[in-house]
Amino acid sequence: MSRGVGSLALLADAVGWLTRRRVKCGLFGAFAMATYGIARFTGDADLLVVDGGILSSAFWRGFPGEARLVWGNGEDPFAGAVQLSRSQCITVDIVIGRFPWQCRLLERAQWRQLGGLRLQVLQLPDLILTKLFAGGVQDRADVLLLMGALDARQRRQLAARMRVLPEDARKLYRELVALAASRQRV
Repeated sequence: MSRGVGSLALLADAVGWLTRRRVKCGLFGAFAMATYGIARFTGDADLLVVDGGILSSAFWRGFPGEARLVWGNGEDPFAGAVQLSRSQCITVDIVIGRFPWQCRLLERAQWRQLGGLRLQVLQLPDLILTKLFAGGVQDRADVLLLMGALDARQRRQLAARMRVLPEDARKLYRELVALAASRQRV
């Protein structure tokens, strides 16, 4: 039986399924932002894992919902994903990281509450890393929101962690920092 509430039931089931199979996961994306008090609309919940073993139909056999497997290619920032769906629930995208720095994000994840669920959530500076790495239009807007929520210690953590990202993501960060600074002067 799911411990989730309403539309979060699938997220609760996904986290439980992964945990029982010893796959470490961490919430990121808009729902993770919500646990830090930053709200924006989204149609899905995102979980990060680094275990490619979940890209198997056998792994999901018996799961109470539909699992769609998506394999990444060499150009994708991630190794693949599993998209979970079930009637009356938000969808859950489980994204498989492919780089060592993504493992460290999961190691640093912290327990937080989301609508009655207790789950591992990426730290605020690490959420920014994932957004910079993805680099989409919504990700850029999210980075600006997240940067406004950082305290001095978290800003130092982010600065120290930036070196793991590719140069294009670091360049994007510098551009967004300059944009945020110009907005404060207005």
